[in-house]
Amino acid sequence: MNKTQRQFELCVLVILTVVCSFSLYTAFTAESKFAVEGLTSMDFPKAVFGIIVFFCLCLMVPNVKALIVFHKQSSNAEKIMDWRIPGTMLLIIVYGLSWKLFGFFLSSFLYFTFQARLLDKSTGIIKNVAISFSLVAFVYLVFGLLFRVDFPEPLLEMILG
Repeated sequence: MNKTQRQFELCVLVILTVVCSFSLYTAFTAESKFAVEGLTSMDFPKAVFGIIVFFCLCLMVPNVKALIVFHKQSSNAEKIMDWRIPGTMLLIIVYGLSWKLFGFFLSSFLYFTFQARLLDKSTGIIKNVAISFSLVAFVYLVFGLLFRVDFPEPLLEMILG
């Protein structure tokens, strides 16, 4: 992997570790509502989040080592971080915050479109829009129709009344 890929992976690992650590903390501090054959309701989340945090930490070590090597080999004039990394992080935050205002589908469509544009400007906007629309349609078909997941849609509810 090159330097930029390592940086992206490290950022994702850090975010995933923080989120899963918080979820693990919640699983340990939450009161179990029921137990079946010796297993409480929080045992499975504890195991899953614990495994995810463990593997994230295991993957962080080689990434940090590789980034240290990249830094030692690079000249002082070379950029420390690709601008797309903080741009992606900012887009993820805006995406999460926009759910409450625009709803899942419009927010997802806009996020995928802008993210694709941020990562590769050479891809045409029509192609980005088509791929974003396809992704959102796929998520709706699989999760909305097949699994009957309710997505937050405040803008649609406001329009439809």
